[in-house]
Amino acid sequence: MNFRRLSSLFLTFCFGLFLLLLGFIHLILPYSTAFQNLLNTWMLGKQYLWLIFGGFLALMGCIMMISAYRRLKMRSIQIKLDSNVVSIDAKIVQQYLDDYFKREFPNQIVDYQLKIKKQAMEILVSLPAVSFEDQKIIIEKIKQDLSHLFSQILGYPHHIQMLFTFR
Repeated sequence: MNFRRLSSLFLTFCFGLFLLLLGFIHLILPYSTAFQNLLNTWMLGKQYLWLIFGGFLALMGCIMMISAYRRLKMRSIQIKLDSNVVSIDAKIVQQYLDDYFKREFPNQIVDYQLKIKKQAMEILVSLPAVSFEDQKIIIEKIKQDLSHLFSQILGYPHHIQMLFTFR
């Protein structure tokens, strides 16, 4: 997990926790006589506004914390394909990948990023959410198909690293 994603999750979680605590404070506020007396002059006796505001903030905090937790639990599997078989243009690789994912997932959009380095290629693939057992089957099929594509059809001689994410 990279630093940017981890820091984003941490900030989202902290902001969600802040909203949740702020919401609970506002939910309890109408029933606390000490705070009521202090803030009653400011609110002019409209305690239902605090209750509505607190409920809204608590709900938003819960939603944000659940969202951060679900993004943290996203499954990622790293697969390395090695083949020792000519430099290829990135546009050709992208066209092959576009065609492959459109053929294999015709009714769904598959996002991917292609990064070509000096002696390696990195493909980050974001696939639709499926059960864990289906993930293994899909990954093995993609591994075999792309291994055949890169080594035998395109003759790519360097290391290929793939990272699969199921959303």
